[in-house]
Amino acid sequence: DLHLSIRRQRQMCIRDSYTDGTTNPWGIDWNDHGHGFVCTSVDPHLYHVIQGAHHEPWRNRDSSRYAYQRIPTIADHLHFTGSVKVQDGLGTEAEDKSGGGHSHAGTMIYLGDNWPDSYRNGMFVNNTHGRRINHDIPARAGSGYTASHGPTLMRSRDPWYMGIALRYGPDGAVYAADWSDTESCHSRPNTRRETGRIHRIAYGKPQWDRVDLATLGDLALVERHLHRNDWHVRHARRLLQERAAAGADFSATHAELHRMFAGNPDVTRQLRALWTLHATGGIDAAFLGEQLGHLNEHVRAWAVQLLCEDRRPPASALTRFARMAERETSPLVRLYLASALQRIEPAQRWDIAAGLLTRGEDAGDQNLPLMVWYGIEPLVRADLQRLSLIHI
Repeated sequence: DLHLSIRRQRQMCIRDSYTDGTTNPWGIDWNDHGHGFVCTSVDPHLYHVIQGAHHEPWRNRDSSRYAYQRIPTIADHLHFTGSVKVQDGLGTEAEDKSGGGHSHAGTMIYLGDNWPDSYRNGMFVNNTHGRRINHDIPARAGSGYTASHGPTLMRSRDPWYMGIALRYGPDGAVYAADWSDTESCHSRPNTRRETGRIHRIAYGKPQWDRVDLATLGDLALVERHLHRNDWHVRHARRLLQERAAAGADFSATHAELHRMFAGNPDVTRQLRALWTLHATGGIDAAFLGEQLGHLNEHVRAWAVQLLCEDRRPPASALTRFARMAERETSPLVRLYLASALQRIEPAQRWDIAAGLLTRGEDAGDQNLPLMVWYGIEPLVRADLQRLSLIHI
């Protein structure tokens, strides 16, 4: 009985995981459209986090046993991949020219308001051995992204510098946590272990209103959703979610968020309102079903995901998903539909999968063929004959 209980718990953990794979991921962040990215402590170093994906490397995980193949890194480059021993490459010119060593930590997507606009939505990671902060430049590619090697943001002359975390603050400046240690991750043994520093990286002299967001009223927190610095938005959303969970009257708050969603011309602001409405219980399946026809691909995509959040989308949504699988023009939305396959019961996947498998334009996409396979793999055992009749 104990063995069966442990097995069931393990199956539930696999079922409820958001994504699978990579090696030693250390740091996740999201861009203006809510797409997640994670860095790893080995090369390849950067992945687009897709709901239901199986990412390289496999590492013999049971959860990826039937993945067939796994989705690779989005980075079009590698950093130094030589031996982890200092004398075999770390600190050499070859390592320096490649952008630093193989270990990375502390993913940050810059959404602050202090650095120049060219840095917004840029990806930044600490290069542990290279004593620097790498800059990757994302670009949309099909249903996902590719990331190219940008200029190094910062290099430290201190041999003890080992960055582990990056965060932008309320002033828009970036704060880098430095382990200040020479022992971590295959480097030389250190002599002191109590050291550590935080560095501030700012453009000019940033200014911000020194306010405790927790003291603001609900409508003032909604107003913060328009702030250019996403630090204010995320903390405002957290506070509103906590207040809603405590039973506060949110009728006026929800009305204001709905006005922002319907009236703001910037889709990133619409998304901010949508996410907070979802987090505070301000929308239902009927509202999300209407957004499946929204003019912007990002709203349509998020409507698909939120409808499947509890794994119980209404029948009307499933019918709409099947139609979208055949006709949807955006590969991004088709990616969200492919992810949704794993969020619904296998018997409900057939029509959606059939539509997605007719989309010949997705055959060369870096994500869609595999994401559809991950969704239909259970159907092999359910009805192999019916699956064989689907056009692939």
